[in-house]
Amino acid sequence: MSPASPTVPPSTRRTRRRWLISRRRTRSGPSPATEQADSGRMIDPARLAALSATSPIACCANASAAAGCGRAAGLITCLGTDAHGLSGASIHRQRAGAASDRGLLGCLRAAWEGLMQTVLRMVMVASLLCVSGCLATHETASGTPPETVAMGDAEEQGGNEAWAYAQRREAAIALARTSDDFITARERLAAVMAEPLFQQVSVSEQRDVLSAAAWVEVRSGQYQPAVRYYRRAVQLDPGDPDDWHRLSMAENVVGNQDAALDALLYLVQEWPHLVDALSAGQVLAMSGTTQTDPAKRMRLMRTLFDANWKREEEAASSLWYDMALALIEHGDREQAKEVIRHVSWPYPLMSMQADRRFDGLLPTEPGYVVVSLNRLIERLEALAGDNPRNLYTQNAWMEALMHAGRHEEVIAISGDILARIAAETPQQPAFHDSDDENFTMEIRYRALDRAGRIEEAEGALVRASELTEFGEPNIRQKLALAAWYNGMLRPDEAIAAIDRLSAMAEAPDLLLRDEQLLIAALIKGERDQADELLMRIREKAGDDDSRLLTRALLRSGRMDEAEEVLVRRLQDPRLRRDALLFAQVSPEPEPLPGSVDYRRDWKALLARPAVKRAIDKVGRVQPYEVW
Repeated sequence: MSPASPTVPPSTRRTRRRWLISRRRTRSGPSPATEQADSGRMIDPARLAALSATSPIACCANASAAAGCGRAAGLITCLGTDAHGLSGASIHRQRAGAASDRGLLGCLRAAWEGLMQTVLRMVMVASLLCVSGCLATHETASGTPPETVAMGDAEEQGGNEAWAYAQRREAAIALARTSDDFITARERLAAVMAEPLFQQVSVSEQRDVLSAAAWVEVRSGQYQPAVRYYRRAVQLDPGDPDDWHRLSMAENVVGNQDAALDALLYLVQEWPHLVDALSAGQVLAMSGTTQTDPAKRMRLMRTLFDANWKREEEAASSLWYDMALALIEHGDREQAKEVIRHVSWPYPLMSMQADRRFDGLLPTEPGYVVVSLNRLIERLEALAGDNPRNLYTQNAWMEALMHAGRHEEVIAISGDILARIAAETPQQPAFHDSDDENFTMEIRYRALDRAGRIEEAEGALVRASELTEFGEPNIRQKLALAAWYNGMLRPDEAIAAIDRLSAMAEAPDLLLRDEQLLIAALIKGERDQADELLMRIREKAGDDDSRLLTRALLRSGRMDEAEEVLVRRLQDPRLRRDALLFAQVSPEPEPLPGSVDYRRDWKALLARPAVKRAIDKVGRVQPYEVW
């Protein structure tokens, strides 16, 4: 199995972390009037009514809010929820005044958030349109001239100031969550926090502002200040699971592994019903690191195992691999054997069969993986049928079919899905999570490539790269598109595809970008530029990136150095998994023109005596009928 082709699905260990955990987007994106760009907070009707009651236009505001709340009941009763795993659910919460937040079903929350945002904006518009009418009514009833009404007493003026401040605060939060004008967003939020009224609002409202400020820093790639804001937010009001989730990710990005794990543990302990909403990428980052307390890592994995975390998802199988290996290292092979029974996806099973540490805990015959895969496909097909409006479930089913080499079925299924999305309307979305369309497109492109439909494959990948990823500018499919262009010997297009990645690109993303830039430089014959990029990859690649370094060395024709890195990976218990997995023999699509030499060199590397000895010492190589 070659780790080079852009048609090879990425390891779940490198799954991008999902920062935006509560979106429900349509193909065309959300309307500003119906959805916040970043949720994690709701507008409570009582809070809205309290704000409007302090205004001289309370009649308009309360009427609008009441009408909106009446519609909410109808919307909530007509929404369905997923009955099985693979829900793609999000961390969500319900606000009741200043009370602690608690989770609701993701789709209910999405509808409620959108509706309440609509109500809030209706109130603000109504405020502007009918203020003069309200003043006139007041004058008619009391005989008091408008000048007297405008002056009011001190209490009324204070109420008006509070109302105006609330509007400024909500506007600053909305700007922070929807605009790419990070400088202005920072200025508006700083101004809101600097006002004396900031200390007078509830702690939950102060937390909303701090959380929004943290999100601005995340979206602009400034993770250190994001950590500081999220820490302040959870210290002030620890009742929001979204903030703990994002604090864990931000701490991890800046290298504070212990703090990241602590935040994630707090989240799963306080909100056990939300474990399926956790970012798979973040959970795997925490379970796979050796820089944290092993007892805490095991506590996280055991908690998720007992909760049957992300049932039937590939991420769960990868996590159970980590857990089983940790148990083996602690001498608890019986418990490890029980955990292994829950592993169903082919790559984790192949990794265990290839690794002698797992001998005796599962069958070693390749046919065992094929049987497990076929059973998995049956279960996922049933789940997809039971959850026809859950796109994530459909994508998982198609990924399993791809492993089985059933790409023609995937082409048909994905075509039907995309036709449904194209026909959807804001009132009748095809899926609860149409924002996962970019992953559907990526799966379709790989299926088309395997079928030899090259032009259609490229078109699907281009389309995938143009869609948002978790609601933000795309990174993963842009990198895949650059790899495709390099494979097609079109280096200038590869460079253009990744010329300006999103500010949210993390260190692993930037290394993948450098790899594609290196390949492009080699294709163009720019050896000096390629050498500079290789040097940068060497300097920045950590242990977890040694597979990428191996690829870069092979591309650069440095076979001896590539051999040293691969042997070192095989000898290191922490890095052995992927090294053994990609040594296995399995069906592959024909290489693109730009990958022919690399495929040849990879096989030559595996055939080297030193590499073969290193493999035989710790594992085995077998042929699999698994793509």
